[in-house]
Amino acid sequence: MNWWIGGVVDYLKSAVGAAGVKEQSADDISWNTGVADEVINKDQVENNLRDAARKWRNEQLMASQWLLDRDRDEIAAGIPLTLTTEDFYELIEYRQELRDWPQRPGFPKKTTKPLAPDWLMRMLQGV
Repeated sequence: MNWWIGGVVDYLKSAVGAAGVKEQSADDISWNTGVADEVINKDQVENNLRDAARKWRNEQLMASQWLLDRDRDEIAAGIPLTLTTEDFYELIEYRQELRDWPQRPGFPKKTTKPLAPDWLMRMLQGV
C-alpha cells in the first residue's frame, strides 16, 4: 500500500472514532485513489459510519439501563424512588429516540443524534 492509500485509510479510521461519528458523509471523501486495484468502496464507508453510529447508540442505551433497573427495584422494594416522575419519562423518551434514530432522515450524522436530558448527562459524566 502506498503512502497516499495509507493516508486515506488513516483518514477513514479517524472519521469513525471510538467517541462516535464525525460530522461528514462519504460524499466528503475523495474516492479516486489513482490505483486501479485499490478502490475505496463508498457504500462500505457509509456502512462503517452507520455501524459506528449504532455502536454509539447501543452504548448510550447500556449506560442508562441501570437507571431503569434501579427504579424497578425501588418500586419492588417499596422504597422512595430516586428518579422523579419527570426524569423517568424523559429517560424513557430519550431511550426510544435512540432506538428510532437509525430510521430517521439524516442518520448517522452527528447533528441528528438524540440529545440526552441534561440531568442524565451530568449523572453519566459523574458531575
